Amino acid sequence: MNAFDVHTLAGAYALDAVPADECEVFEAHLRKCRGCRSELDEFGETAVRLAAAVAVPPPARLRERVLEQVSWTRQLAPVVSRPGTHRGRLGRRLFAAAAAVVLIVAAGVTGVQIHQLQGRTAQQQLITSIVAAPDARSIHGGISRGGRLTLVFSRRQARTLVIVDHLPPPPKGHAYQMWLLDNGTARSAGMLDVSAPAQLTRVVKSSLTGADGFGLTVEPRGGSRRPTTPTIAHLSLS
Repeated sequence: MNAFDVHTLAGAYALDAVPADECEVFEAHLRKCRGCRSELDEFGETAVRLAAAVAVPPPARLRERVLEQVSWTRQLAPVVSRPGTHRGRLGRRLFAAAAAVVLIVAAGVTGVQIHQLQGRTAQQQLITSIVAAPDARSIHGGISRGGRLTLVFSRRQARTLVIVDHLPPPPKGHAYQMWLLDNGTARSAGMLDVSAPAQLTRVVKSSLTGADGFGLTVEPRGGSRRPTTPTIAHLSLS
């Protein structure tokens, strides 16, 4: 690993997705690099916002159903490993996955619900791959109608993670539209459905070649071929 490689680990480190050997190198580097500490702070804030964005309420009566199964559900022995090793981290993740399966079965989750959970898992894996990309960048900004916008983008993956927080619903008959901007020209990046001022996460799969900015406008429902109103949020991708 060379010095340039170390600088690319901030996003993966924020998600605890760095192998133990690289983790030790990065932590030693972190003590000396103010730029990486600042970037890690930004990714840490983004990770917290992502956790809130993908959180879902537990199924009804989950606690009662789990307690009903405790008396006869076989308990697994603890995973013993050296702390801080990659094998230990992997063991903890596998143990957590097994525990999740037990909870799902004990809660009586249906096949449809399991499929939905798998869909969310795939989405979370996609989000993780963007944040942990070596060239990932995280930027934040306000929205003129209220709320906050966070972007994590990777040019190598041609994907942008969009997180909006507390953005109010658009006027009746309108919707929010996302744009990739380049010297005054705009390319649609899709619509953003907001029905309540909550937190939403979207993955935009589009090449960032030539794009130097990201914008958000209010457009007629169904979207427009080009922006018809001023941007309510504009973040630089330079």
